[in-house]
Amino acid sequence: LKAVNFELLPGQRMVIQGLSGSGKTTLLSSLMQIIAYEGHIFYGAEDLAHIAPECIYPHFALLSQHSPVFMGTVRYNLQLGNPRATDEQLWDALQAVQLKSHIEAIGGLDSWIGEGGNSLSVGQNRRLCLARIVLSPARLWLLDEPTAGLDKATAEALWHDLRALTQARSMIVVTHAELPADFAHERYRLLGGVLLRE
Repeated sequence: LKAVNFELLPGQRMVIQGLSGSGKTTLLSSLMQIIAYEGHIFYGAEDLAHIAPECIYPHFALLSQHSPVFMGTVRYNLQLGNPRATDEQLWDALQAVQLKSHIEAIGGLDSWIGEGGNSLSVGQNRRLCLARIVLSPARLWLLDEPTAGLDKATAEALWHDLRALTQARSMIVVTHAELPADFAHERYRLLGGVLLRE
């Protein structure tokens, strides 16, 4: 990253697009304090460099390109996002990410998922990980290619649902995908480490 400067307000949705290798994933990793960076990142008035990670992570939720699905039940995987979530909340999250009907078909919340999610498709694994974020109390969602592995109709439905789900939360989406024109409050393009407003 060479020149990145932006402000995201509460409740805003920001989309950052760019080619592979342009720095999109690096930007999200920097926001999560996963990798070192030069400069300053503020959450409210606090410089994240001066805050312990365990204090940061409850506020941020990251859907990375490699977010894992663990061997266990659907319920177990979902409650990693919110251990206190009720069954109703779990089903609502599955519905929000267009996965409810499939989970019903395979036996419900206590159905078993193989190691690495190998009993689900790639797209279904992505949606299950996204459901965990929906359940989390985080105020900032960081989504890296959230529609990867989804067919066009399911992806379009997911963009629509995400717009409603965020409510007062803020969201940064990095993606190659085409999004509905009215999805984002702010749009940027990352080219060679430089963030350009569109």
